[in-house]
Amino acid sequence: MHMYKQVCYLVYRQAYCVLCHALLRPYDIDTARYCDLYDDPMTLQKSGAMTMSIARPHTMRSIALETNRDKRTVARWLDRASADCADEIGAVIDGCRYFSDDEKAMLLAHMGDKPKAIEPANEPEQSVVSVEVGNHQIVLAQPEMPQTYSLESLRQSDVVAFDDPLAIAAQFLETADVLTAEMQRDIRLREQKLQQTQQAKAAIAEKATEFKLEARLYRERTEMLATAQSQETQGLQQSLTTLQSLGKPQE
Repeated sequence: MHMYKQVCYLVYRQAYCVLCHALLRPYDIDTARYCDLYDDPMTLQKSGAMTMSIARPHTMRSIALETNRDKRTVARWLDRASADCADEIGAVIDGCRYFSDDEKAMLLAHMGDKPKAIEPANEPEQSVVSVEVGNHQIVLAQPEMPQTYSLESLRQSDVVAFDDPLAIAAQFLETADVLTAEMQRDIRLREQKLQQTQQAKAAIAEKATEFKLEARLYRERTEMLATAQSQETQGLQQSLTTLQSLGKPQE
């Protein structure tokens, strides 16, 4: 039995939440707080407020959206309608004022016409002023202009210039090229002469060293040979002297 009550409670709560969502959602009203009434059995005593909000489905915001006006304009309608009936129109629930269909009609009765935009007044057409030049003029004959002109009178100083500066420049460039080629050729000849001189110097230096060595050897050998020759000659002379001493003088 207890399980049956719980199932019924859940079914009724779901149906109730669907109904609240369908009725209150178009007016930007939070439906969760009404569905939460079934979460606690003690809060079911407040269901009268929910029933009142359903009986009054309109709010100032929903009326403003339907009529394309702002909430201040709807508030002025509320003040006028309350002043006419000398009673408060609508019911305040949780800080929000709700209206029934009849109360909404009372507010709309004070809506009036929507203010029209002020159209600019038609400006008067400006008169068009036309001005004519006229033909009061004296026509002069076409003057004769000379066919030959000279700029000499416009100049105040003489200029010094060559008749053909480009020819002079070409001649200078040609001469400069020839001189440059000759200078480069002379440098090459001098470098070649220097290289030959360096090669000759190196060859002579090597030969001079060898010559000095040979000259020293020659000097030493000739000195030795001269000494030996002198000794041999002296020995020969001694032998001849001995032989001569043995000879008989001639009569």
